[in-house]
Amino acid sequence: MNKELLELHGLLIGDGTYYLDRGKYSHMILFNFDLSLMKRAKRICEKISKKKIKISCRKRKTGLEYSMNIPAIIVRKLLEQGFDKKRLSEAIINDKNSIFLLKGLYESDGSIQGSRICIHQKNASELLKDLQKIANLNGLSAHIHNSSRNRKGEQYLVIEDVNKVRKLFGPSPKMIKQFKPKIKGYYTTKRMILQFLNSGSWKKTSEIYEYLKINGNKLSKRSNQLNRHLNKLWKLGLLEKRESILKRNEKGQFIKSECEWRPKHRLTNEEIMNFPYGVLK
Repeated sequence: MNKELLELHGLLIGDGTYYLDRGKYSHMILFNFDLSLMKRAKRICEKISKKKIKISCRKRKTGLEYSMNIPAIIVRKLLEQGFDKKRLSEAIINDKNSIFLLKGLYESDGSIQGSRICIHQKNASELLKDLQKIANLNGLSAHIHNSSRNRKGEQYLVIEDVNKVRKLFGPSPKMIKQFKPKIKGYYTTKRMILQFLNSGSWKKTSEIYEYLKINGNKLSKRSNQLNRHLNKLWKLGLLEKRESILKRNEKGQFIKSECEWRPKHRLTNEEIMNFPYGVLK
Protein backbone atom coordinates (compact mmCIF):
# COMPACT_ATOMS: atom_id res chain seq x y z
CA MET A 1 0.00 0.00 0.00
CA ASN A 2 1.03 3.62 -0.54
CA LYS A 3 3.14 4.96 2.40
CA GLU A 4 1.69 8.48 2.17
CA LEU A 5 -1.89 7.24 1.93
CA LEU A 6 -1.35 5.12 5.07
CA GLU A 7 0.08 8.17 6.88
CA LEU A 8 -2.99 10.21 5.85
CA HIS A 9 -5.17 7.31 7.08
CA GLY A 10 -3.53 7.64 10.52
CA LEU A 11 -3.98 11.44 10.55
CA LEU A 12 -7.68 11.10 9.75
CA ILE A 13 -8.24 8.49 12.49
CA GLY A 14 -6.73 10.95 14.98
CA ASP A 15 -7.98 14.35 13.77
CA GLY A 16 -10.54 13.66 11.06
CA THR A 17 -14.27 14.42 10.91
CA TYR A 18 -16.48 12.14 8.83
CA TYR A 19 -19.85 12.43 7.15
CA LEU A 20 -21.86 9.30 6.39
CA ASP A 21 -24.11 8.63 3.41
CA ARG A 22 -26.19 5.43 3.67
CA GLY A 23 -23.86 4.10 6.36
CA LYS A 24 -20.64 4.76 4.35
CA TYR A 25 -17.99 7.46 4.67
CA SER A 26 -18.74 10.03 1.97
CA HIS A 27 -16.89 13.17 3.04
CA MET A 28 -13.83 13.74 5.28
CA ILE A 29 -12.26 16.87 6.81
CA LEU A 30 -8.91 17.05 8.62
CA PHE A 31 -8.55 19.47 11.58
CA ASN A 32 -5.38 20.41 13.48
CA PHE A 33 -3.74 23.33 15.32
CA ASP A 34 -0.31 22.58 13.82
CA LEU A 35 0.20 24.36 10.48
CA SER A 36 3.35 22.35 9.55
CA LEU A 37 1.37 19.12 9.94
CA MET A 38 -1.48 20.46 7.79
CA LYS A 39 0.99 21.48 5.08
CA ARG A 40 2.40 17.95 5.13
CA ALA A 41 -1.14 16.50 4.73
CA LYS A 42 -1.83 19.03 1.93
CA ARG A 43 1.29 17.91 0.01
CA ILE A 44 0.20 14.26 0.31
CA CYS A 45 -3.34 15.04 -0.92
CA GLU A 46 -2.12 17.18 -3.83
CA LYS A 47 0.38 14.51 -4.89
CA ILE A 48 -2.27 11.75 -4.95
CA SER A 49 -5.24 13.74 -6.31
CA LYS A 50 -3.26 16.04 -8.69
CA LYS A 51 -5.48 18.92 -7.50
CA LYS A 52 -4.83 22.18 -5.63
CA ILE A 53 -6.10 22.06 -2.04
CA LYS A 54 -6.85 24.99 0.25
CA ILE A 55 -6.17 25.09 4.00
CA SER A 56 -8.80 27.10 5.91
CA CYS A 57 -8.20 28.78 9.27
CA ARG A 58 -10.39 30.01 12.13
CA LYS A 59 -9.68 31.45 15.56
CA ARG A 60 -10.38 29.34 18.66
CA LYS A 61 -9.83 30.03 22.38
CA THR A 62 -6.74 27.76 22.33
CA GLY A 63 -5.31 29.28 19.12
CA LEU A 64 -5.70 29.07 15.35
CA GLU A 65 -7.39 25.90 14.07
CA TYR A 66 -6.63 24.77 10.51
CA SER A 67 -8.88 22.56 8.40
CA MET A 68 -8.78 20.92 4.98
CA ASN A 69 -11.32 19.03 2.86
CA ILE A 70 -10.09 15.64 1.68
CA PRO A 71 -10.70 15.19 -2.10
CA ALA A 72 -13.29 12.57 -3.14
CA ILE A 73 -10.68 10.54 -5.08
CA ILE A 74 -8.63 10.09 -1.87
CA VAL A 75 -11.74 9.17 0.14
CA ARG A 76 -12.42 6.43 -2.41
CA LYS A 77 -8.83 5.17 -2.20
CA LEU A 78 -9.03 5.11 1.61
CA LEU A 79 -12.29 3.15 1.48
CA GLU A 80 -10.73 0.70 -1.00
CA GLN A 81 -7.90 -0.02 1.45
CA GLY A 82 -10.44 -0.63 4.26
CA PHE A 83 -10.69 2.70 6.10
CA ASP A 84 -12.43 2.48 9.47
CA LYS A 85 -12.05 4.71 12.52
CA LYS A 86 -12.48 1.90 15.07
CA ARG A 87 -10.74 -1.09 13.44
CA LEU A 88 -7.94 -1.89 10.96
CA SER A 89 -8.17 -4.58 8.32
CA GLU A 90 -5.75 -7.53 8.32
CA ALA A 91 -4.41 -6.32 4.95
CA ILE A 92 -3.33 -3.00 6.55
CA ILE A 93 -1.90 -4.63 9.70
CA ASN A 94 0.26 -7.06 7.68
CA ASP A 95 1.31 -4.54 5.03
CA LYS A 96 5.06 -3.81 4.87
CA ASN A 97 4.37 -0.04 5.07
CA SER A 98 1.91 -0.25 8.01
CA ILE A 99 4.34 1.67 10.28
CA PHE A 100 3.37 4.85 8.36
CA LEU A 101 -0.22 4.57 9.63
CA LEU A 102 1.25 4.55 13.15
CA LYS A 103 3.31 7.62 12.21
CA GLY A 104 0.16 9.50 11.11
CA LEU A 105 -1.61 8.64 14.37
CA TYR A 106 1.41 9.78 16.39
CA GLU A 107 1.39 13.11 14.50
CA SER A 108 -2.29 13.69 15.34
CA ASP A 109 -2.79 12.04 18.76
CA GLY A 110 0.68 11.15 20.06
CA SER A 111 3.32 12.58 22.36
CA ILE A 112 6.81 11.75 23.65
CA GLN A 113 7.00 10.90 27.36
CA GLY A 114 10.66 10.45 28.34
CA SER A 115 12.00 7.57 26.21
CA ARG A 116 8.54 6.35 25.12
CA ILE A 117 5.87 7.33 22.62
CA CYS A 118 2.23 7.46 23.76
CA ILE A 119 -0.72 7.42 21.34
CA HIS A 120 -4.01 8.43 22.96
CA GLN A 121 -7.43 7.09 21.93
CA LYS A 122 -10.86 7.08 23.58
CA ASN A 123 -13.32 4.15 23.42
CA ALA A 124 -11.18 2.41 20.79
CA SER A 125 -9.70 -0.66 22.48
CA GLU A 126 -9.94 -2.76 19.29
CA LEU A 127 -8.09 -0.10 17.29
CA LEU A 128 -5.31 0.06 19.92
CA LYS A 129 -4.93 -3.74 19.78
CA ASP A 130 -4.53 -3.50 15.99
CA LEU A 131 -1.95 -0.72 16.41
CA GLN A 132 -0.10 -2.83 18.97
CA LYS A 133 0.10 -5.64 16.38
CA ILE A 134 1.58 -3.19 13.83
CA ALA A 135 4.19 -2.04 16.37
CA ASN A 136 5.13 -5.64 17.26
CA LEU A 137 5.38 -6.68 13.58
CA ASN A 138 7.82 -3.81 13.04
CA GLY A 139 10.05 -4.93 15.92
CA LEU A 140 8.79 -2.43 18.51
CA SER A 141 7.85 -3.25 22.10
CA ALA A 142 4.35 -1.87 22.81
CA HIS A 143 1.59 -2.27 25.40
CA ILE A 144 -1.84 -0.74 26.10
CA HIS A 145 -2.18 1.39 29.21
CA ASN A 146 -5.48 2.50 30.79
CA SER A 147 -5.63 6.14 31.88
CA SER A 148 -4.99 6.60 35.62
CA ARG A 149 -7.33 9.62 35.63
CA ASN A 150 -11.06 9.33 36.14
CA ARG A 151 -11.79 9.53 32.42
CA LYS A 152 -13.98 6.74 31.17
CA GLY A 153 -12.74 4.88 28.10
CA GLU A 154 -9.35 6.63 27.77
CA GLN A 155 -6.43 4.39 26.82
CA TYR A 156 -2.87 4.80 25.55
CA LEU A 157 -0.67 2.74 23.28
CA VAL A 158 2.80 3.00 24.82
CA ILE A 159 5.75 2.24 22.48
CA GLU A 160 9.19 1.78 24.02
CA ASP A 161 12.53 2.95 22.54
CA VAL A 162 11.82 6.35 20.99
CA ASN A 163 15.11 6.35 19.02
CA LYS A 164 14.13 3.18 17.15
CA VAL A 165 10.74 4.72 16.36
CA ARG A 166 12.43 7.85 14.95
CA LYS A 167 14.42 5.72 12.49
CA LEU A 168 11.28 3.86 11.35
CA PHE A 169 9.15 7.02 11.02
CA GLY A 170 11.70 9.10 9.12
CA PRO A 171 11.14 12.90 8.90
CA SER A 172 8.30 13.92 11.21
CA PRO A 173 7.22 17.58 11.83
CA LYS A 174 5.94 16.84 15.35
CA MET A 175 8.95 14.74 16.39
CA ILE A 176 11.39 17.44 15.22
CA LYS A 177 9.57 19.95 17.46
CA GLN A 178 9.41 17.63 20.47
CA PHE A 179 13.12 16.75 20.21
CA LYS A 180 14.34 20.31 19.70
CA PRO A 181 16.47 21.40 22.71
CA LYS A 182 15.10 24.21 24.84
CA ILE A 183 16.80 27.61 24.62
CA LYS A 184 16.81 27.92 28.41
CA GLY A 185 16.50 25.36 31.17
CA TYR A 186 17.04 21.64 31.58
CA TYR A 187 18.51 20.71 28.17
CA THR A 188 20.78 23.76 27.77
CA THR A 189 23.27 22.61 30.42
CA LYS A 190 24.02 19.33 28.65
CA ARG A 191 24.32 21.09 25.31
CA MET A 192 26.81 23.62 26.77
CA ILE A 193 28.83 20.81 28.42
CA LEU A 194 29.14 18.97 25.09
CA GLN A 195 30.17 22.18 23.29
CA PHE A 196 32.86 22.94 25.91
CA LEU A 197 34.30 19.39 25.94
CA ASN A 198 34.19 18.97 22.16
CA SER A 199 37.84 20.13 21.91
CA GLY A 200 38.76 16.56 22.94
CA SER A 201 41.08 17.30 25.92
CA TRP A 202 40.43 16.15 29.51
CA LYS A 203 38.65 18.77 31.63
CA LYS A 204 38.13 18.79 35.40
CA THR A 205 34.63 19.16 36.85
CA SER A 206 35.61 22.54 38.33
CA GLU A 207 36.72 23.80 34.88
CA ILE A 208 33.36 22.81 33.39
CA TYR A 209 31.55 24.53 36.27
CA GLU A 210 33.51 27.78 35.73
CA TYR A 211 32.77 27.70 31.98
CA LEU A 212 29.03 27.27 32.64
CA LYS A 213 29.06 30.04 35.26
CA ILE A 214 30.87 32.50 32.93
CA ASN A 215 28.32 31.74 30.18
CA GLY A 216 25.34 32.53 32.43
CA ASN A 217 24.27 29.02 33.49
CA LYS A 218 22.95 29.16 37.08
CA LEU A 219 24.04 25.75 38.39
CA SER A 220 24.32 25.30 42.13
CA LYS A 221 27.70 23.87 43.20
CA ARG A 222 26.34 22.63 46.54
CA SER A 223 23.49 20.58 45.12
CA ASN A 224 25.86 18.56 42.88
CA GLN A 225 23.68 19.26 39.83
CA LEU A 226 26.67 19.36 37.49
CA ASN A 227 27.81 15.84 38.44
CA ARG A 228 24.31 14.53 37.71
CA HIS A 229 24.37 16.07 34.22
CA LEU A 230 27.88 14.73 33.52
CA ASN A 231 27.05 11.23 34.73
CA LYS A 232 23.93 11.08 32.54
CA LEU A 233 26.00 12.00 29.47
CA TRP A 234 28.64 9.44 30.51
CA LYS A 235 26.05 6.64 30.94
CA LEU A 236 24.68 7.41 27.49
CA GLY A 237 28.18 6.88 26.03
CA LEU A 238 28.82 10.50 24.98
CA LEU A 239 31.58 11.18 27.53
CA GLU A 240 34.63 9.35 28.89
CA LYS A 241 35.33 9.60 32.62
CA ARG A 242 38.66 9.56 34.47
CA GLU A 243 37.82 8.58 38.03
CA SER A 244 39.02 10.60 41.03
CA ILE A 245 41.95 9.16 42.98
CA LEU A 246 43.49 9.78 46.41
CA LYS A 247 46.70 11.86 46.37
CA ARG A 248 49.03 12.98 49.16
CA ASN A 249 49.48 16.75 49.44
CA GLU A 250 52.51 18.74 50.67
CA LYS A 251 51.44 18.29 54.30
CA GLY A 252 51.21 14.54 53.89
CA GLN A 253 47.40 14.50 53.94
CA PHE A 254 45.36 12.39 51.50
CA ILE A 255 43.03 14.42 49.29
CA LYS A 256 40.65 13.25 46.59
CA SER A 257 41.36 14.57 43.08
CA GLU A 258 38.56 15.73 40.79
CA CYS A 259 36.96 13.60 38.06
CA GLU A 260 38.04 14.48 34.54
CA TRP A 261 35.89 14.31 31.43
CA ARG A 262 36.24 14.32 27.66
CA PRO A 263 33.97 13.37 24.72
CA LYS A 264 34.04 9.75 23.55
CA HIS A 265 33.92 10.98 19.96
CA ARG A 266 33.78 14.38 18.27
CA LEU A 267 30.28 15.77 17.63
CA THR A 268 29.28 18.33 15.03
CA ASN A 269 27.39 21.46 16.13
CA GLU A 270 24.28 20.11 14.38
CA GLU A 271 24.48 16.83 16.37
CA ILE A 272 24.86 18.76 19.64
CA MET A 273 21.87 21.03 18.86
CA ASN A 274 19.55 18.23 17.64
CA PHE A 275 20.50 15.52 20.14
CA PRO A 276 17.35 13.95 21.78
CA TYR A 277 18.03 15.32 25.28
CA GLY A 278 14.54 14.19 26.34
CA VAL A 279 15.79 10.60 26.76
CA LEU A 280 18.08 11.79 29.58
CA LYS A 281 15.25 12.63 31.99
